[in-house]
Amino acid sequence: MPALPSELNLPDGPLDLSLFSGHWPEDLLPRWLQRTQGWVRLYALSPEQYDNLREELHERQATHLPFLPPVHLHQYQGGALVWAESAAPEQRLALPDVHQDESVLLSRLLTLGTRLADLLSGLHRAGFLWTSFDPSALESTAQGLRIRNLDLLLPRVGRPLHHLDAVAAYAAPERMAFAHERLCPATDVFSLAVLIYYLLMGRPEGFPGQGPAAFDYDFPPLRIYRPRLPLGIEPVLRRALHPDPLLRYPTPTAFLRAFQNALAQISTRQQVSIPVALDVAGDSRIGRFHQVTNTPNQDRFLILPLGEQLVLAVADGVTHALIGSGDLASETAIASFTQTFQQHLASGTEMRSSQARTALLTQAFEQASRDIFQRALAEPLGRFATDPCDLMSSTALVGWLQGRHLILGNLGDSRAYLVRHGMVEQLTVDGDLRTLYLSQGIAPEEVNALGPMVASLYRCLGVAYATKDAQLALDLQRCVPDLSEWFLLPGDTVILCSDGLVEEGVFLSAEHLPALVQGGTAAEAVQRLIEAACALHRDPSPAEPEGCGDDVTCIVIRVLPADATPL
Repeated sequence: MPALPSELNLPDGPLDLSLFSGHWPEDLLPRWLQRTQGWVRLYALSPEQYDNLREELHERQATHLPFLPPVHLHQYQGGALVWAESAAPEQRLALPDVHQDESVLLSRLLTLGTRLADLLSGLHRAGFLWTSFDPSALESTAQGLRIRNLDLLLPRVGRPLHHLDAVAAYAAPERMAFAHERLCPATDVFSLAVLIYYLLMGRPEGFPGQGPAAFDYDFPPLRIYRPRLPLGIEPVLRRALHPDPLLRYPTPTAFLRAFQNALAQISTRQQVSIPVALDVAGDSRIGRFHQVTNTPNQDRFLILPLGEQLVLAVADGVTHALIGSGDLASETAIASFTQTFQQHLASGTEMRSSQARTALLTQAFEQASRDIFQRALAEPLGRFATDPCDLMSSTALVGWLQGRHLILGNLGDSRAYLVRHGMVEQLTVDGDLRTLYLSQGIAPEEVNALGPMVASLYRCLGVAYATKDAQLALDLQRCVPDLSEWFLLPGDTVILCSDGLVEEGVFLSAEHLPALVQGGTAAEAVQRLIEAACALHRDPSPAEPEGCGDDVTCIVIRVLPADATPL
């Protein structure tokens, strides 16, 4: 193979080839070179490489689009030298600061997303796709954004993929599977949505590990990483990240339109002069497993009017306690919450500020934890206990509702969901080991590899630790609830439930909820939810001698216009 000279004289000026040290490189990576006309990215393709890419290279050279830098090609000794006009190597697109306030960050993400959607739509109109989507390959020039990893090849819609390198962090499932027949504008919807997801989770570089394909594109709830994410954003992203391109938004522009509408809804929710009426109901049913094993329902719930306010609670006791029991733990929790809030009502203390209400809610969780812990120690074997795992404990989800202002406190894996216009969004963050590990930055596939143990509760009511002198003490740090505030609108339905209602892959999934709560009263929605969950329970069998099915508990809140009569 002929050697490369250190310089080549061309009509538009000399081309410095010294970066290649006289050899045709084995890779197709660019070398940045500053010429009289400005920076270029320079590629040297050996005769074999050029022969394999000849058709695509000439198509790229002949393609002139505003977001693609002009490309020049010079054949040399059977190979080719290709250079693309470039901004300076460091002149990449600046991504928004992920540590900004949510409202500022979301606004800047909309601006960024709109610019990228315009770019991607221009590619689509020309019959191309950016299947090697990578935000680090975007450069910002005076003329606008330009893509700098499409200097050699342009992936055409419908053309088989042979040469293109996907960036695993951003590549859609159909791209990673080389399913060229499924590539379409929705492929770029995925890439654009995953960039926004990463920025909102606070990791512009994406997940650690092998990327979304390693955990089957089952993206963790974004609220794990950004608990105060405003309502309406995650459902839009979830649809855009669907593994099936046919179930995503059809184009990047359609996705950004939905994102913009979600941002507009945020400001509507923050208006304080929207009066509402409420329809609230709840119920609980024992699961098949506890029926077969002749153990009580481990769930309890509470709907407690406090003048013009409502306190709602769901507690799910841990079944396998050796000292105490799950049903005793959840019963103690509900009794403690009831006493705390009734004492508050009797005291006549005004709770006009959200700060005052969240402070009381935190105190209520701490008192419930103390009550469960002390009740466990009072059991016959309680004074001999040395292992914290032996003591009874309980999840707790408490909602304090005043008008359309809802404050949630949560410990454990009982959840709150909001359903609106056929979309569902989880409002709470689970308190199990899986969520803890994910929030600490461990790759999702590594968390999944740990198996069933990651479903164990890390934070719940009554959790204890062993002291140095082998005594048990209440672990107050793991008993502090996650607190969040939400403003509800007419048309919203809020569901508070134990994990017997929703547990992905076992019972219902969140996606089942909108259809089940559509229409009718809150009481009717409660019964539909419980019936649907119980329909998935299994009778005893040789494979499952004790059957399968957890206790099911839920409270439904329907938010109605103020002039509507609560159903």
